[in-house]
Amino acid sequence: MKMILQNMKNVDGKMEVEKKEYQIPFVPAGAFLEYLEIEEDIENLDLLKPSEMKQLVSLIVKTFHSQFTEEEFFNGVPGYLLMRTFNEFIGALNTDPYANRKQKPVEGDAGNSEKKAD
Repeated sequence: MKMILQNMKNVDGKMEVEKKEYQIPFVPAGAFLEYLEIEEDIENLDLLKPSEMKQLVSLIVKTFHSQFTEEEFFNGVPGYLLMRTFNEFIGALNTDPYANRKQKPVEGDAGNSEKKAD
């Protein structure tokens, strides 16, 4: 899973945006369990309270092994992308990160490796 945070900088009087990408190879099952505990307290996933957002961000930071802080997260995600970022994280909690790399079955092969007897 990856997380892209943005940082605004004033360079020679102009505002520029610097993007920084953070990655983890997979989301640990412990993060999924912790999310389920947080979710029990959330009244409405579509309308999160500030305290609920802070709980989710704390989990995201923990899941990314503190590669960034909660403050860096809140300052690095544009407001219009905040809910989408939460949804992407929640979706990644039970998604196989290697699914795209797995070999697809050959057409017409049912995966049966046994040979027919003549």
